Amino acid sequence: MQANADQVERDILETQKRLQQDRLNSEQSQALQHQQETGRSLKEAEVLLKDLFLDVDKARRLKHPQAEEIEKDIKQLHERVTQECAEYRALYEKMVLPPDVGPRVDWARYGPGIAELEQQIAEHNILQKEIDAYGQQLRSLIGPVATIRSQYRDLLVSRRERCDGWAAARPDGAFCPLPFSPPCGWRRSLGSLYTHLQGCTRQLSALGEQQRRILQQDWSDLMADPAGVRREYEHFKQYELLSQEQSVNQLEDDGERMVELRHPAVGPIQVRWGQGEAHQEALKMEWQNFLNLCICQESQLQHVEDYRREEADSVSQTLAKLNSNLDAKYSPAPGGPPSTPSELLRQLEAEEKQLAITERATGDLQRRSREVAPLPQRRQPPQQPLHVDSICDWDSGEVQLLRGEQYKLMDNTDPHTWVVQGPGGETKRAPAACLCIPAPDPEAVARASRLASELQALKQKLATVQSRLKASAAQSVRPSQQGPSVGTWWGHPSGSQEIGPGPSPAPLSPAPSGSAPANPQAQKLLTQMTRLDGDLGQIERQVLAWVRAPLSRTTPLEDLEGRIHSHEGIAQRLQSLGAEKETAQKECEAFLSTRPVGPAALQLPVALNSVKNRFSDVQVLCSLYGEKAKAALGLERQIRDADRIIQGLEATLVQEAPIPAEPGALQERVSELQRQRRELLDQQACVLGLHRALNAAEHACAALQNNFQEFCQDLPRQQRQVQALTDRYHAAGDQLDLR
Repeated sequence: MQANADQVERDILETQKRLQQDRLNSEQSQALQHQQETGRSLKEAEVLLKDLFLDVDKARRLKHPQAEEIEKDIKQLHERVTQECAEYRALYEKMVLPPDVGPRVDWARYGPGIAELEQQIAEHNILQKEIDAYGQQLRSLIGPVATIRSQYRDLLVSRRERCDGWAAARPDGAFCPLPFSPPCGWRRSLGSLYTHLQGCTRQLSALGEQQRRILQQDWSDLMADPAGVRREYEHFKQYELLSQEQSVNQLEDDGERMVELRHPAVGPIQVRWGQGEAHQEALKMEWQNFLNLCICQESQLQHVEDYRREEADSVSQTLAKLNSNLDAKYSPAPGGPPSTPSELLRQLEAEEKQLAITERATGDLQRRSREVAPLPQRRQPPQQPLHVDSICDWDSGEVQLLRGEQYKLMDNTDPHTWVVQGPGGETKRAPAACLCIPAPDPEAVARASRLASELQALKQKLATVQSRLKASAAQSVRPSQQGPSVGTWWGHPSGSQEIGPGPSPAPLSPAPSGSAPANPQAQKLLTQMTRLDGDLGQIERQVLAWVRAPLSRTTPLEDLEGRIHSHEGIAQRLQSLGAEKETAQKECEAFLSTRPVGPAALQLPVALNSVKNRFSDVQVLCSLYGEKAKAALGLERQIRDADRIIQGLEATLVQEAPIPAEPGALQERVSELQRQRRELLDQQACVLGLHRALNAAEHACAALQNNFQEFCQDLPRQQRQVQALTDRYHAAGDQLDLR
């Protein structure tokens, strides 16, 4: 730029010298000697000035610290060159443009719409072709055509000044730069305005179509394919939302930059959308409305998914199956194979476990039923005004809604537009997608209550069957003569809600009077089995309490470490009970091989089998819980470490300072961002380890659920935390890429 400016300065000085000499020759009526040399110098100066204007525009965009001084110097050079051009034409050519020769284009007209812009661009192209054809005909003319050629040359100069934005004529005959940056004049201004308005129109059309799809969707209980709508929405949110937001922001930045650079079409840009409203504001409002509708779509989809949950059907089927089993298995069937009461009682324990699981599911169903929105009422005409809530803010110009505000539904005949009454009594037609009828749904509450009643009836029925089987078991060990019955130990008391292989057995009653003489060894072994069964039941209850109780929200690691330490003591105690059980089992088997008689001897095989089964169940339960606790401990540690690492990355991003106006500052910031990007990639192993720990915890919880129907209470929270940490990690990466 400095070399070109120096050359322009030399051309100006030489041109001034030659013009002064020829001006003296003209005054003395002598021949003009320097016309060709002066023309070449001015032409060279114009070419160099064109390059200088391009370079200074680039320097301004790159924020060169001396851009303003450079531009001022170049403008001064341009004024001097244009002044000498005027002196050159006055001295050598003395041409006058006839009044009927000139462009037929209104240079001050821009837009205001796409159709008008296309027409103006077409007029400009037609004029350019006419001028080019006129020049070709002039070159083929023979004879004295100096006047016509001079007129054509002036026409080209005028078009260049107006069309390419190099200069504008002043009343004194000199020239000055146009306010808009050269060479973005009328021709380029039309192109930039057309590109900008076309991008805005395209984006507004896309936003309008996306809004229409959400507003025209049926959000009642008859909604078609909610799973497909959910997949499409999640795909858009994950892969398309960010790019669309960047496009909208880019359009807004382009419009603001055109206004700052004093684009000739500032007026059409600002009033393109009517009512004096700038187009960026219209685009911003439409984008905000679309984001609000995305919030509505998420909420409405959640309402539909909650309404269509199949837990009620599953609970109903389970209750029907349990009722059928009680009628079929535990009622005497004529002609069927007889079953002993002890065997039926053992089978009844499994039914009681399933009933307890169903009872918990029914309680959860009753709680969730109060949170289900009454979707059928969205398509049913209201018998009286209903209260509806606004899910999001909405502003369409004519209708405004505020998030969380309550309205009265007056008419929902149109499924997409409801007539509502505001808090101040005003009536408006609002989009139905932005409104929801608050929970609960009377049908869902009634169904949950009906299932709870069926559950209570089934519990009473099970208790009746259990009492009858206990009585039958007592009769089976009673001798032919009358006497008090022997107490049973393997059944549950009526109405028990114990979950597991069964409660601790009750101690044996003394042998009935008049029965066979009691065997002291049998009574001793039976007492030992009863004690072992009680100890195993206590361990089982303790482990189940750990499984069912969620970890502390504030100190999950300390809580889990304490449970693991206690579990190690339980495991050692279970191991010692296992050795004691093996010894007692050998003594029982040796004693039973002698075929003893008596009530205690009759109960001993059942007691031995029950202890063996319970020990096996408790051993598996204790082992599975140990694996689950260790997996959960590893996962909680990974969550803690990942959160600490990601917090450090986020804190670094938040503390980024503005780039100083110093040489090399931009490259230093780029290097710093690249270093942060490498640090982020180095921490990828932490995120991968987080997901491996989650998979291990899910596998351990699945084993507990499959074998004992026990759901891990902490798993959903841990899954949400892992997903949130993963999203934060990727968000930090996206932020670094964007910067």
